[in-house]
Amino acid sequence: MMPWDEAMSACEELGNGWRLPSLDELMAMYEQLHKHGKGNFKDEYYWSSSKDNSGLDWSVAFSGGFFNNVSDSSRMRAVRTLP
Repeated sequence: MMPWDEAMSACEELGNGWRLPSLDELMAMYEQLHKHGKGNFKDEYYWSSSKDNSGLDWSVAFSGGFFNNVSDSSRMRAVRTLP
């Protein structure tokens, strides 16, 4: 578990193309992977790269599939954009 800015930095350190998923991508990971027992996700919050209108960072609760912008520390799941 880590703050959002540390999660962003950790993704960048993975190298070319690695990043935090958008809120939509993370919700798709919840629906298509976690709900079917795939992806080795924990029932905890995961950071997205998305922000709300006031600049707060969004995270998704993999315990129930809802999202919010109030978590101080969440897990990170990097995704990679291929060239």
